[in-house]
Amino acid sequence: MSKILVDTILEWLDENDETLSIGRVLWISPEPTDRDIVIIDITDVKDIAFPYWAKLHEIEEELEEGGYLRIIDFLPDPKLMDETFINKHVARRDVKWNTIREIVLIEPDIYIPEKRGSLIKKVCTEKNKNKKVVYELLREFWFHGKVINGLLPDYKKSGAPGRERNYLSKPGPRSKNANKDPRLVGLVITEKVKKVFRKYINHYFRKKNLDFKSVWEIMLDKHFISGYFRENGVKVPIPLPPEQRPTLRQFGYFYNKEYSYREKQTGRKGKRKYQKDHRHMDGDERQRAWGPGAVYQTDSTPSDLYIVHSLNREQVIGKPILYLVVDIFSSLIAGFYCWLKAASYMGAAMAFEQATTNKVDFCREFGITISEEEWPSQGLPKILTADGGELSGYNAENMVSLGTSVEILPAYRPELKGIVEQLMRKMNAEAKRCFPGGVLKQVKERGDKDHRLEAVASLEAYYKFIIQCIREHNNSIVSDEFVVDPQMYQAGIKLTPAEIWKWGVKNRTSSLHDKPKDLIRMNLLPRDTASITQAGIKYGKLRYTCKRGDDEGWFEEKSLDQSKTVNISFDPRICGGIYVRRRNGEFIFCHLTRKYEKYKHLSFDEVKKILDMPVDQKKEFKEEQHLLKTKSRAIKNHIQAEESAKTNVMITDSGKKKRINNMSEANQDERNNWAKEHSWISADIAEVFIESSDEMEGGNAQKDYSNKTDQDTMYEFIDFTRKKWGGSNG
Repeated sequence: MSKILVDTILEWLDENDETLSIGRVLWISPEPTDRDIVIIDITDVKDIAFPYWAKLHEIEEELEEGGYLRIIDFLPDPKLMDETFINKHVARRDVKWNTIREIVLIEPDIYIPEKRGSLIKKVCTEKNKNKKVVYELLREFWFHGKVINGLLPDYKKSGAPGRERNYLSKPGPRSKNANKDPRLVGLVITEKVKKVFRKYINHYFRKKNLDFKSVWEIMLDKHFISGYFRENGVKVPIPLPPEQRPTLRQFGYFYNKEYSYREKQTGRKGKRKYQKDHRHMDGDERQRAWGPGAVYQTDSTPSDLYIVHSLNREQVIGKPILYLVVDIFSSLIAGFYCWLKAASYMGAAMAFEQATTNKVDFCREFGITISEEEWPSQGLPKILTADGGELSGYNAENMVSLGTSVEILPAYRPELKGIVEQLMRKMNAEAKRCFPGGVLKQVKERGDKDHRLEAVASLEAYYKFIIQCIREHNNSIVSDEFVVDPQMYQAGIKLTPAEIWKWGVKNRTSSLHDKPKDLIRMNLLPRDTASITQAGIKYGKLRYTCKRGDDEGWFEEKSLDQSKTVNISFDPRICGGIYVRRRNGEFIFCHLTRKYEKYKHLSFDEVKKILDMPVDQKKEFKEEQHLLKTKSRAIKNHIQAEESAKTNVMITDSGKKKRINNMSEANQDERNNWAKEHSWISADIAEVFIESSDEMEGGNAQKDYSNKTDQDTMYEFIDFTRKKWGGSNG
C-alpha cells in the first residue's frame, strides 16, 4: 500500500536540507496502475498557487530514494481549535463555503484548468460573485486541507489545518529504554544518520565555519523534525522525540573519529591556508617537464620600484607589473613583459608572445646586442601553467587555439610555482638595490622619506634592467635545489639554464612548435563581439569599416537580416583597428570610419573617457544646465509675450483675411527695411569712399572705373575701410 494518501504533506529539500517547497496531496486517481496525483504548493501562505498534476509512482520513487523528499506533518495553531474563535467567525466562514461547496466536490474536474473555468463561470453567474473571489476561495480551501475551517477569517495569518498530533511522543512501537526515559537516550547512529552528519559538518562547520554546537542545533532544526506548524505566519519546526535525535556528544564523537587531521585543518582553516602553512611540501613542478617547452609557467607581481615618465622625468608614474614566463625543465626565463596597468590578461599575453620570439631581435630594439646562445628560447610550449586570474576562463581559449594547453594551478601551493616566484623576488630585490625609488619596507613610519620622490628610472630603463637580469640568470649555475638528471651528469654539461635548454633540445623530445608571428598575435588578442550596422561595425561607441565589407555588402540593409554580430579580436592599447574573425580562421582587418579616425592613436580606455565626456558632464553640471534651460525658457517666453502684446494691439476687427492679403508685397518691404539696417556696407561709408577717391584724383573729374572689374573695386573699397578706421591688413 502506498505511503501517500490524500492530505499527505510532502517536503522537497535541497542539498543543505533547506526547504524548496511543501506540497499537500488533494486527490489521487482510483486507477490500479499509472495513477495520477494532484498537489498544491503550501510553502507560502501569502502566495497560493493552483494545484498541479504529477504521477504517483514518480513521487513514490523519489520518496524511496530518501534524498530530497520526505513526508511531514503540518500542525495548526492551537487557537484554531478554539471553539470561541470559530463561533465568532462561523457566519462569514459559511458564506464563503456556500459559494464553492458545489464545485469543490466535483473531482477531478475542478483540478483540470479547462473544466475548472466553466465551473467557476457557472458559480459567478448563479451567485453573482466575482471570478477573482471564487478563485481565491478555492485556493484557500485546498491550501488548508479541504476543510471548511480553512475559510475562517485571518486563517492564513495563524497557520494551516491538519491532523492534531502529540508530537512529543513517538508513534508506533517503542524501545525498552524509551519506555523508561526517552529523554536520556540518543539515536542509534546508522549509516543513514552518518550521511546526514557528514552533510552538515561539511557545509556548516567546514565551509561556513560555524561553531560546532550551532551546527548541531541547525541539523536538529532542519533534519530531525516531524513537520512544522505556523504561528503568526512563521513556519516553526516540530522536533522529533529525544530518542530519535542525536545528542551533541554523539555528533562530536563522529566528527573526531571520521575526519583526519588534514581534513580538519582544511575544513576549519581553509584549503588555501592549509596548502600554504600546513601541507607537507613534497611536490616538484619538474615532474612533468620532460624537455624544453613541455611546461612553461607564468606569473606576475607588482615591482617594488617606482618609475618616472619618459618625457617628463619630474612626473612619477607608479610601479610597473612584471610578468615572467619560465621553462620548468631548464629554469630558463623564456619571456617577460612589463605593464603599467593592474595585472590583466593582456599583460600575460604579451609576456607569452615575447617568449615565442627571437630574443636577438627583441634585445636589438633596446640597443642591446646578445647572441642566440645567451637566450635560446623561441617557439610555443605544449603546456602553460598559471595560478588563475589573467588566464582563467574564456581567455585560455586564445592560448589553446595556438596548440598550447592552459592549466590553472591551485592557489597557495608555493612548491608548484617556486621557480618563477623566486625569480620575481630576486629581481625585485635587485631593482631596489640598483635604483632609487624602491619600496624598502611595506609600512611607512612617521618621518620616513617618501621613496616615490626618489624615483629616477624610466620604463625603458626598467626593461633594459630586466633584460640584463635575465641574461645573468640564464647563464648562471642553477640553484642547489635543482634535481640533476643522470643523463645530464653523464654528458657533463654546464648546469646553466641556457645550456640545459640546449642539451634538452638535442637529447629530449622537444614540445616546442612554431607559428607565424602575426598568427600568434592575432590569436592572443582579446576577443569580443561587435554589431554590424549600416554605419559600420559597431564596437563600443566606435565604428569600423573595411574594403572587404564594402565589396561584399556587409553594411547594406538586406545583409543585416542574415547576421547582425561578428566575432572580433582587438588590442586594448590601440583602437585604430580591429580584426573580424571568420569561421574559416581568416582575420579581416577593419579600420575606424572617417568620423572616428581622429582617435586612431588612442587606447580603448582613453577613447571611452573622451566619448563619455558629454554623459559625464551632464551629470556633473546637471544643476547648472537646469538653471540655464530655466533662464532660456523664461527669456523666450518673455520675447513671445512682448511680441504678442505688440501684435495684438495693432490687430483690428476688419477680419482674418486682411492679415494674409498682400503677403508678397509685405515680404519685399520687410526685406528692404532689414537690408538697410543690417547690410555690411552702409550708405554713409560709401559716400565717404567716393569723396576720398575724388580728393586723391585732385578734385577733378569723377574717377574712371570703366577698366576695373567689380572684384577690383571691392578690394579697393576694403583696403580703404581698413586704412580709414584702422583695420588690420592680415
